[in-house]
Order: sequence, then C-alpha cells, then structure tokens
Amino acid sequence: MTTITGTSKKPGSKRLFGRDVALVASLTFGSNLLGMLREVIIGRAYGATDQTDAFFAAFTLIAFFLLFFSAGTIQGALMPAYQSRIEEGDRPGSVYILRETTLVVLVIACIVALLVWIFAPHMVNGVFAGFGAKTRQHAIVFTRLLIPIVVLGSLGAIFQSVLHSRREFLSPAI
Repeated sequence: MTTITGTSKKPGSKRLFGRDVALVASLTFGSNLLGMLREVIIGRAYGATDQTDAFFAAFTLIAFFLLFFSAGTIQGALMPAYQSRIEEGDRPGSVYILRETTLVVLVIACIVALLVWIFAPHMVNGVFAGFGAKTRQHAIVFTRLLIPIVVLGSLGAIFQSVLHSRREFLSPAI
C-alpha cells in the first residue's frame, strides 16, 4: 500500500526502504541547498554589516539549543516507545506516551527559552567577545527575538517523530 507521500506502509521491504532513504536524503540535500541560498540572499541584500554579524551570531546560539531538542534527542527517545505501542495496537498507550512527552518537552523548552532570554547578554558576551558594543546589543536583541524557534522546533520534532513512525517522510521534510 502506498501513501500520498509515495512511501510504503508495508514494513520490511528492502526496495521500499531504499526509496524511503533516497527520499529523506534528497530532501535533506534540498534543505541544505535552500539554506545556502538563504545565506547568499542575505549576504547580497544586506552585505557584511554589524547587523548581519549580530543576526548570524544570534541564530547560531538559538540553533545550538534547537539541536539539543530536535537532533535525535526527542526522536531517539520517543519513536521507539511510541512505535512499539502502535505495533502492539495499544492506542491509549501510544497517546499517553505522546501526550506526556509533549508536555515534558514543552515545559523544558519553555524553561530553556526563559533562561536564554535572561542570560542572552552573558551568552553573547561569552561566545562573541570580539563584537563591538552596538553589534553585541543587536545580537542580544536578535537572540531574544529568535527564542520561539526553540519551543516551536521542539514541538515540530515530536510531530516529525510521529509522522516518521507512520512511515510518512515527505510531509515532515517540507
């Protein structure tokens, strides 16, 4: 059986597994190309200014915290437990795991976001000590503006895990 995304729900098929891997790999490659294009557009539109340096510094700090939540941490913990409940036909158990994981991740992400907000000046000063006063202040403001990415990205990682456990790879990649 083939889903709308073109992936099969029939586990164990090597041919279909290969197609899933190729799909995820090509979408990851496409995402990296779009990221590079974003950098080129920002560079051409704004040039190498103190504000672009501050933005990239802030984005780097936020990306660090986002990777903590989404780069396999949540997926590695949630997916096996959730998938085993689904395979056992234990819908209430899978819903419980999903609900509790979402709650815990949301609380932790909000606490981290609050701490980043509070300690943004110290983080910017410590990591980007070479910035002038104006660039440093811009980086602090940009860091605080980008904080919601940590919370939203964490929730996105949970939803992505659920979709992956259902062998849906295209929609979370978009």
